[in-house]
Amino acid sequence: LIISNKPNEKSIQEVVITKKVIQHVGDKTYFNVENSVLSKGNNVLELIQKSPKLSTNPQGEILLKNKSAIVLIDGRKTNLSGSDLVSYLETLNSENIKRIEIQDVASASEDASTSNGLINIILKKKPKGFRAITKMYYLFRKENYNAYNSSLNLNYGSENWNIYSNISYNENTDYGESTGIFNYTDGQKNINLGNFKQDNNNLGVRLGSMFYPNENNSIGVEGYYSKSNMNFDSTGSLDIIKNNVQTIHSENYSLSKTLSDLWYVTLNYTLKLDELGSNIKFIGDLGKNNSTPSNDVSSIYPNDSSLNNHYLYDTDSKSKYYTAQLDWIQKFKNDWELGSGVK
Repeated sequence: LIISNKPNEKSIQEVVITKKVIQHVGDKTYFNVENSVLSKGNNVLELIQKSPKLSTNPQGEILLKNKSAIVLIDGRKTNLSGSDLVSYLETLNSENIKRIEIQDVASASEDASTSNGLINIILKKKPKGFRAITKMYYLFRKENYNAYNSSLNLNYGSENWNIYSNISYNENTDYGESTGIFNYTDGQKNINLGNFKQDNNNLGVRLGSMFYPNENNSIGVEGYYSKSNMNFDSTGSLDIIKNNVQTIHSENYSLSKTLSDLWYVTLNYTLKLDELGSNIKFIGDLGKNNSTPSNDVSSIYPNDSSLNNHYLYDTDSKSKYYTAQLDWIQKFKNDWELGSGVK
């Protein structure tokens, strides 16, 4: 505090403004990224890993209190999952993020089919100009058994338009061996030897646009395509020895394959009703998914062919979906709000 007794000078008082990093607003926890030391030099996936209540598992799935969560961008669903979602979040920089809203349990304003929590990533402002971000990594395990991931994010924004795209591709090959020896008190010994080979790849393409004709209206359309191929082959043997005499020997094979082809188109429209945040929102989806999982399992007993068995599972699954959702949220000055919706 500075005080002056000179006649023509004004007193100056020092004011210290403290910005909150973590806030609790209603049933949500706000992680205000722009007020934290993490506001620069991080991508959104890294921010999520450092946010309260949030974590990721080895497969890259985003967890809220160890349960899978729905991820929204500015209140809009992304429809991305797995490696596609991870690749997209890695292209978003912390400099463009205002806050991350964490909601343990979905409220009445969310889709009734949402049983777990929600994560809403709020951007600082509509991006303007052209921006391109590409990221890739390569993991060497052993010759011919490596992992590769790459993604490209393109974004162009103006005062009333925003056009965005994201392309990601990843490959993963792996190999492992296992040995198991079980000794029993009656003199029996079981010896299991096995190995596996895994190979999977995934291509994801996302293209969308948002149009803001004025402050009260926003219209968006988004298309998404994903194609994945997964192979998991394992072989092994089982030897049962009792009193130093081999009684059973078997050779076991399991060949698994899953091909998936998915596309969807989403249309969304939001009408802002007042300055408190009341709005009417419409979301419509059209999509199709083709999946062809198969599994071939066999056990061969060279010394007794009558014990041989073979199991084959092969299917062709096709799914189509059409959804329409309309939500209305009315907010009041005393922090009350009224919401309803139909899907």
